[in-house]
Amino acid sequence: NKFYSELTRSEKKIVDILKEELVDIYSRQCKEKIIEGKEIEGATNFLISLKSKGIRLYINSATPENELKEILMNSKIGVFFEDIFGGPSTKIDNMNRVSDFSDYSPSEYLFIGDSRDDLAVANYYGCGFIGITGNYFDINSKYEHEIYSNYNKINLLTS
Repeated sequence: NKFYSELTRSEKKIVDILKEELVDIYSRQCKEKIIEGKEIEGATNFLISLKSKGIRLYINSATPENELKEILMNSKIGVFFEDIFGGPSTKIDNMNRVSDFSDYSPSEYLFIGDSRDDLAVANYYGCGFIGITGNYFDINSKYEHEIYSNYNKINLLTS
């Protein structure tokens, strides 16, 4: 039984090591994808416009937070954001963190996202939502009104 006990402990150590390696691999892949990502045309000008109007901006992402902060704070757009929130916290937890810093109610937030999860978080909080279509988010009639009902808010913010 002593042999079995030692073997079990060794297996747990191996599993822990494999978990750490998988987390490291995932983190590296996230960094690579973010760095490789292309800017949406006009995004920097949009951020400049919002920031010049005193609008506080946050990032809420599923990407691991430490890696995301490291990448964005060393990029040209990191300076636009008050804070950057990411995984392992959920996007709902991250919205709670944003609310801790905000003088506004969530119904006054405008959430810009590229996934149905982002839309679900916006709906959960009752805030406006602008959907960026692409690989992760496709508009269909069920969501079309929710996505475009607040589109004029962006035009007002940037004009």
